[in-house]
Amino acid sequence: MSSVDLAAAMHDATVLECIRIHSAEDALLSPDEEGYTPFHRLSYLRVVRTYHGLRFWYPAFTGKSNDVRERLIKTIKVLQFMGGDINQLTNTLARPALRGHSGLSPLQIAVTKSDCEAVAALLECGADPNMVNRDGRSPLSLLAHVDDPCVTPNSLLTIVGLLLKYGSKVNRKSLDERTPLGAAIAAGSMPSILALIDAGADPSCAESGMNIIAGLMHQSSYRGCLQQPSAKSQAEAEARE
Repeated sequence: MSSVDLAAAMHDATVLECIRIHSAEDALLSPDEEGYTPFHRLSYLRVVRTYHGLRFWYPAFTGKSNDVRERLIKTIKVLQFMGGDINQLTNTLARPALRGHSGLSPLQIAVTKSDCEAVAALLECGADPNMVNRDGRSPLSLLAHVDDPCVTPNSLLTIVGLLLKYGSKVNRKSLDERTPLGAAIAAGSMPSILALIDAGADPSCAESGMNIIAGLMHQSSYRGCLQQPSAKSQAEAEARE
């Protein structure tokens, strides 16, 4: 990572401004060897590892949400002033393990990291809520799973609400037929599912040959609930024993 990448990851607008003023290089915002620009590093430190490889939640040490968003907005504005593209996609090779994640905008990365503050700041600064990546997925179709260490109790619903507020299309299909509603089902977030339906998402829209009910049942968490014996049947089984 370059000094500009690190300053963006640390949300340090002051350092970025110093670099901008005192550096004569023209390639400060060029993609690095991983295909990322400084704009793509805004959510880089959301979850990090210790020296021994243990994961910990970085946002716990960043302060109040409003302060984080203010620092982010200042950082974004400096990057924009330096000529950075807030909607540029990463130039990385597709990885089978990350289906649908080929080429991501800064906003899309923030969504995959469940980074509410970055999502809010990027949208406020002009990020396109309907920008699609190279797999045709919009930010609404890139929600993280509820079991992801980045996800907090209300982060998915907050992100869905922000994207809807800024005009995200709720029925856009990606190249692999993923819809925002399908993404919410895959993420295991019932509040997000209900919010999308309230916003006009089509619950009859099929994905991978399954409608919304079939999709919910396909998720292990819901299927496990359906397989649990009722209190009455469990009592009858105990009585027979």
